[in-house]
Amino acid sequence: KQNDSTHENYKNNYYMTGGVVGLLWNNSNERYLICLNLDFNDLYIQASGTGGALVSLIDRGMIYANNCNANNLTVEGGSRIGGFIGTADGKDANSGFFVNANVPNASTTLNNIQIKQMGPNNSDKYNFAGGLIGGYWGSSIETYKDSSNKTINKASFIFNNITITSDNDNGSFIGCAAKENKGYVGGIIGNDERSAGCVVKNCKIEKTNMYGYCVGGILGANLMTTSDFDDFKNDSAGLRIVDCYIAGELDEVTQMPKFVMSGSLAAGGIIGYDGDWKTNSELC
Repeated sequence: KQNDSTHENYKNNYYMTGGVVGLLWNNSNERYLICLNLDFNDLYIQASGTGGALVSLIDRGMIYANNCNANNLTVEGGSRIGGFIGTADGKDANSGFFVNANVPNASTTLNNIQIKQMGPNNSDKYNFAGGLIGGYWGSSIETYKDSSNKTINKASFIFNNITITSDNDNGSFIGCAAKENKGYVGGIIGNDERSAGCVVKNCKIEKTNMYGYCVGGILGANLMTTSDFDDFKNDSAGLRIVDCYIAGELDEVTQMPKFVMSGSLAAGGIIGYDGDWKTNSELC
């Protein structure tokens, strides 16, 4: 718990609270955090700025999380918050967050989560919340050559086989505590800005309420306004959403939606707001 929750500090990204690590930072050499088979049960994270059950902020470091789960998880924070990660800086080749990436049969479930963006009602684009990660940014990426000697941009973020759900009547919640707050909210990712490449595969969002400024079942907002990367192949730069499922549910008696996804500016089943960038959705 971080006690300093003044109005001004809610807007400060550098107040960091994480369930495992507050700040993963690398100044010179590669730094890794490997999380295997972790279960977060009945956990409450309160942060003035960024917060997450694993790490609040990744700054030039890599996290690998396989078979990690959460049940009855609450994360409250003022700027960038997520179920596992508050925010990540993917601006160099030694930064990234990989969940069940290239690990057969690995899965992650977040059940009964409350991801609440508590910041002030303003237009600050750094207010965002995601079921898995609040957001990330980065403009430099690792490249490599394929068999035909073509340059491929390697993804810095891979999220595979993740389920956001709830086993109670109220459902899970991701979004702004004040519904009029101008925050970016997504079932997996709140905000993507100048991404170093992201792949979202085999993810399922169900029984979840989401409120914010721009709200999406997978991604709240992509604020990139130019296409900086020419290549888009395999796990290359850009956003790929593959074989994902976003489900609603009707009340058996009233036949009205039991769970709501609402954006005061924009809302979408997959993406709330998409800037002029490379986004590719397949089999959703």
